[in-house]
Amino acid sequence: MTSLAQKQQFWTTLFKEKKLAPQLASLATEHVDGITYVDLPQYGHVHVKVESGSTLGDNFQSDTFIVTVQITRPNAKDDTCRYIWSTFVKV
Repeated sequence: MTSLAQKQQFWTTLFKEKKLAPQLASLATEHVDGITYVDLPQYGHVHVKVESGSTLGDNFQSDTFIVTVQITRPNAKDDTCRYIWSTFVKV
């Protein structure tokens, strides 16, 4: 899962299936250690950590977040089956 198309598909799947966008503010403030999803079988365990890209409410038009995921493929035996990706999100 290293091609740009695969990464884009992953982010699309994560945000749609988990309805992540409306949860970003609460994930950044109430779940500072992140949350783990185990019900995305095509990816394995997905640990999601959200940080504010700026002070919440700083920009009256949108909030910004940095979303970092650690993906551990099913049956991972070593770190070659683990990916860490980040993305910048404007809501």
